[in-house]
Amino acid sequence: MRLSAPLLLLLALAPCVHGEEATERLASWMSGNYSSASQSRELHNYFNLNLHIVPIWPERRDGPWLYTEHASVKRPERPFRQRVLRLQPAPTGVLLHLYELPDPRRFAGAWRVKIPLNGLTPSDLLPRPGCNLLLTYDGQTQGYSGRTDAGSCANRMYGASYAQTDLEIYADRIIRWTKGYDDQGRQLWGAALGGYRFEKGRY
Repeated sequence: MRLSAPLLLLLALAPCVHGEEATERLASWMSGNYSSASQSRELHNYFNLNLHIVPIWPERRDGPWLYTEHASVKRPERPFRQRVLRLQPAPTGVLLHLYELPDPRRFAGAWRVKIPLNGLTPSDLLPRPGCNLLLTYDGQTQGYSGRTDAGSCANRMYGASYAQTDLEIYADRIIRWTKGYDDQGRQLWGAALGGYRFEKGRY
């Protein structure tokens, strides 16, 4: 569902909140369908990608929990990244816990169904504690942002040693910049000019 401009403005101008209220607001902001199409037209080195984020397990009281799926517009049926996120209050913001699925291909397209990840429970997931982020609110930008610690999120893709992610979340967009580094801190993969800009409701 695409939010109206007045509603997005009201959400963006909402004051800083804390605790469970902050996690609920952040989950509401994140939930939706996104596209990087406009950025891919501006910068030819950036792919046209879709991002889908949907709430899961609403009955649980240790969340909110979210399912996320990234895919190229050319291969929407073959997502290249599927994750489960858990939002938890923290003294200075919201802690985002990252989990992998035990059999990702089985759940490709789960954002479309009425009950996503039906049959799974948190105990089935594979936690990635070194890849968690602390998201803090900035009153000037009207958004949340955070970064994983250097060297903490192990990643062996394309010969890397670890990955580092910068994440910005606003009422109408998400900016995600993930880069892979070797043991010497040299970047091996990832966007060079900044994060992918996913615009909400553009799918």
